[in-house]
Amino acid sequence: MTSNEISKQYAAVSAIYEQLKDEIVFILETELAKSGIAVHLIEGRVKTWNSLLDKARRQELEDPLEAQDICGIRVITLFMSDLEKCRKIISEVFEIDTVDEKISEQPETQFDYMSNHYIGKLPESFSGPRYDAIKDLKFEIQVRTIAMHSWATISHYLDYKSQNAIPTHLRKEFYALNALFYLADSHFEQFFQSSQEAREITLEKSQSEEGISDEEINYDTVRTYLRQNYRDRRSGGPAEFSKIVDELVAADYQHISELETDLQRAEPAFKSYEVETKSYGHFYDVGVVRISLEMVNPKYLEVRRSIYAGNGIDYPAPYEKYRKLISP
Repeated sequence: MTSNEISKQYAAVSAIYEQLKDEIVFILETELAKSGIAVHLIEGRVKTWNSLLDKARRQELEDPLEAQDICGIRVITLFMSDLEKCRKIISEVFEIDTVDEKISEQPETQFDYMSNHYIGKLPESFSGPRYDAIKDLKFEIQVRTIAMHSWATISHYLDYKSQNAIPTHLRKEFYALNALFYLADSHFEQFFQSSQEAREITLEKSQSEEGISDEEINYDTVRTYLRQNYRDRRSGGPAEFSKIVDELVAADYQHISELETDLQRAEPAFKSYEVETKSYGHFYDVGVVRISLEMVNPKYLEVRRSIYAGNGIDYPAPYEKYRKLISP
């Protein structure tokens, strides 16, 4: 078959590979989300004809269409521990022919082009009109962390494709940068694991007789306290929890006990406000806290007003009539 004939054949099947790419991306997004694995990015591409020709020449393929990575998918994870989770899902969902775990097999002195590579196809269970044209086509999935991806992207831009290609006087700096990316990956993983453990400890303590009243104000303690005490309210979510922690610290709250005391004092006033304004159930957990503290703590109210003033908004906080209901 001539190069021109192969080119025409590729043009005919490239749209099918695009369909395959979209399907694999959709499956991965769905399965990873179901498993609770947060990833930075899932992206796919279909090799262009020129790129395919270049690869065929490098690998001495008689037919460029024999390449197994015409359709390529990349999964960029946040943490190193996610790599193994992704491996399990990929192995369970797809029919994998070849596994090249470059990360675990890489020498300790290297951090070069580190990705886990999987060559596979859709399993036989994927049948019907949606899959008939794509079910026998091969694809490649690459999985790497965001730090590995950053290193691969930058080092690729530098054009040094091998260690021997690096000028001798630059190698020390190159290896040092290499090590820094690896160190970042390792420390992000350690920090992530430590933060998960801290949240579990906070949750366990909150459910014990001891409670978390003596704990400092931070994201984990405030989030746990609010979810424990306002279970009938919708959750404000991570962004709002972070904002309210900043507001509490700015208003000189140091421990959960101080927050708890003021919320208890303001409870009758807030309930009256909610009834009279016919807004019961309208406020999220963070909304209850904000209005309650605005009623009971002048310094917190000033913090809130300064935030609104920064956005050019006058914040009246019309709670004066309810303050008489605040417990001493």
